[in-house]
Amino acid sequence: MKKQTKLQLKHTKIGKFKIQFENEPEFHGLKREIFGQDCYFFESNSAQPIILDIGAHIGLSTLYFKSLHPGAKITCLEPVPSSFELLERNVFENRLDDVTCLQLALSQSTNPLTLHIDPEKSNWYSSASVRPGAWNGQQPTQIIEVKTSTLDKLITYPIDLLKLDIEGAEQTILENNQQLFPKIKQLLIEFHPGGNQSLDKICSLLEKSGYKLEYRKNGQTVPKQRAKGLVVIHASKN
Repeated sequence: MKKQTKLQLKHTKIGKFKIQFENEPEFHGLKREIFGQDCYFFESNSAQPIILDIGAHIGLSTLYFKSLHPGAKITCLEPVPSSFELLERNVFENRLDDVTCLQLALSQSTNPLTLHIDPEKSNWYSSASVRPGAWNGQQPTQIIEVKTSTLDKLITYPIDLLKLDIEGAEQTILENNQQLFPKIKQLLIEFHPGGNQSLDKICSLLEKSGYKLEYRKNGQTVPKQRAKGLVVIHASKN
C-alpha cells in the first residue's frame, strides 16, 4: 500500500471562515458548488437543527451548514485520513461549537471497509469510493482500509438533516435503512450514476416513504427529466 504524502497546505477564507486545503482545483470546485451554487441549502424550523454530515471531506459542507444555521449540532463522518486531518483543522480553526468529527465510513456493518482513493500527489480527496477507479471507474486508485459505522448506530433519535456524499454507495445505504426514515426530516443526497445505482429506484423509495423531492444540478433546480449525471436530491417531508 502506497503511503500518503505529507499535506502541503494552502490557506484562504470564505466569508468569516478560515479554510485550509491542499488540492486547489478540487477546493475551488467544491467552493463553487457548496457556497456559490448552494447545492446543500435547506431550511429548518429549529434554531439548532441536528445534522448528520456523511462524507464531510475537508469540512466545506460543515462550514456551509454552520453559515446557514449557526446553532446547528453536526456530526461529521469522513474516513480518508488526509481529508479527516483537514476536516479537524478547519473545525478547530473556526472554533465551531457542537461539531463532532468521526473518522469513519458508512457501511452495512462495523467491519473494516476497503476504499479506493487517489494515489497521486494531486490528492483528489473527494473521489474516495467503494468502487475501484472512483465512482465513475475512470480514475487511478489505491486501496486503503478504514473503520466503519452503520447508520442505525448514528441515528438513534430524530434528526433534521442527513447529508450523504458517499461516492456511489447511496442506493445501497438507503435501501437497507428504510426503517430510519421516520427519524429523518430531510435528506441531501449526492447521486452518482453508474454501477448498480438507479436514480428512479432511489426516488421511488423516498417518495413511497413520504418525501417530496427536488433535483439540483449546476446551481439550478431542475425537473426530474433533466436530472442527469451527478445530481443532488433534496428530500423533505411536508
